[in-house]
Amino acid sequence: MLKFDGIAIGTDIKAYDFEPMRGRHDRYIEGTIMERIETVTGYFYRVEVSFDAADMGRTEVNVPLETYFDFDNRITILEA
Repeated sequence: MLKFDGIAIGTDIKAYDFEPMRGRHDRYIEGTIMERIETVTGYFYRVEVSFDAADMGRTEVNVPLETYFDFDNRITILEA
C-alpha cells in the first residue's frame, strides 16, 4: 500500500509541495479529492484546489500518493 492511499473521494485535504522548514514559506494546497488516478508515472489524487498558499493560481492538482522524498503529514485530512 502506498503511504497516503485510502483517503476517500470527497475528502478535504491539505497537501504540501515541500516539507515545511524554518526559513522558507510553506507551499501547500487545500482542496477536495475528486478522484484517484493512475498514470505511467504513478498514483495520484486529483484535487480541486480551494486554497493555494503559494498563490500560483492553481485550480486543480494531481497529488502523488507517495514520493521518493516523502515525509509524515505531507497529506492531512482537514476537519469540517
